[in-house]
Amino acid sequence: MQTREQIQVLQKAGLESMAGMAEAVMRGVEQWARLDLQLLRDVTHDGAEAMRATVSARDVPEWIRIQSDNPARAKTGGSGTMPGNRLQLPVPPGRNWPMP
Repeated sequence: MQTREQIQVLQKAGLESMAGMAEAVMRGVEQWARLDLQLLRDVTHDGAEAMRATVSARDVPEWIRIQSDNPARAKTGGSGTMPGNRLQLPVPPGRNWPMP
């Protein structure tokens, strides 16, 4: 049978372990938030640059060149959405698309 002191030592070790895990989780969340904010800053900056360049176009050929050089379009494959953001629904076997 364990003594009261042994039980207290085990409880204290368990609490310290949980506190350490909580601290590690919070560090991960902070890093995730930092990266998310950096992504938002980069996307906003790229969008503002693309908008300025598009507005500064003097004729259609220049506008087309600017659109083809746009880094945001290059990252998305020219679709305007990030890869993986396209909804793809499975088509059941023997069915034609679109389904009635």
